[in-house]
Amino acid sequence: MADIGSGLLAPEPVLPGEPDAATALASGAALVTASGDKLLGGPQAGLLLGRAALITALRRHPLARALRVDKLTLAALEATLRGPATPTATALHEPVERLRDRAGRLAADLARAGLDARATGSDAVVGGGGAPGVRLPSAAVSLPATLAASLRKNKPAVAGRVEDGRLLLDLRTVDPADDATLLAAVLAVTGDQARRGRSRLPAGRCRPRRSSPPCWTSTNTSGPGPVLRIRCAAPFATSTVSPRRTSISWPSRVTAPSPRTTNQCSARRECRW
Repeated sequence: MADIGSGLLAPEPVLPGEPDAATALASGAALVTASGDKLLGGPQAGLLLGRAALITALRRHPLARALRVDKLTLAALEATLRGPATPTATALHEPVERLRDRAGRLAADLARAGLDARATGSDAVVGGGGAPGVRLPSAAVSLPATLAASLRKNKPAVAGRVEDGRLLLDLRTVDPADDATLLAAVLAVTGDQARRGRSRLPAGRCRPRRSSPPCWTSTNTSGPGPVLRIRCAAPFATSTVSPRRTSISWPSRVTAPSPRTTNQCSARRECRW
């Protein structure tokens, strides 16, 4: 009896060291146990392969009724064996050159949108109980690690891995048809973060030399960066804004009429950081 575990039914050139059912049976095993998922890529189930007399005896055992799978699982397993290549098989055999080309196009699209994105080489692993320690050459889109949590919480969720302070989105497990969805998800998350960042801009304070009406602020999203507009009725002195704690000396009086007050003067400056 042999337990191959991973569900690989025949030898796989990409995974030469992974045991498979056909080789185990040819080597003399009377019974082979395997998984219906993992490398086979089907539903979660257990498989028994071997001599007909043994399989018949096991099928008639009283425990078989308690351990048998339902019809939906059987239908999914049949579709896995008879249908087109599974996502697992497709990911294993995706040429690395095609992955690099996709990563380059995605990174270029994100960079044009103003993101710190670049294509990079990557090592993919099979995982899921199959081919432990085997690494496959791959390609990924490298992004700032600060995006990892937001992408996981996004809809659709995007799960990457963080290496050396960068978030890697390995494309070996991404269907080429989903590249546009992945691009839209990253852009949506970075847009949300930018909006939240603008909502946390400092309000700014005016320190009047004598009694004056209060200040008000507004933000403007146009231009290369966030803009904080500080307006104060004259007279006033100096205002300090963060995060760079830029000190701005305002004139003591401005003659331009305020758009929000009557018979008063205001000052208006833009601060970028």
